[in-house]
Amino acid sequence: MVLRLREMIGLLNPMLNHPLMEAPFDRLPEAQPAVDPDDLMKQTLARARPDWPSIDEVISLESIKP
Repeated sequence: MVLRLREMIGLLNPMLNHPLMEAPFDRLPEAQPAVDPDDLMKQTLARARPDWPSIDEVISLESIKP
């Protein structure tokens, strides 16, 4: 996850030299599109919004991009 976040904000990822990082684990998988929230996520967000009005801005992917 940290490597994907670094990639999203335009930083280079370090090359890791460790036996556990040999192929096919030597690179990140292709980025996947964001999925639509399911009913449980929608209900959780509906419950959280009254207590935390800015939750949508905090959890958006755009909020972590420069």
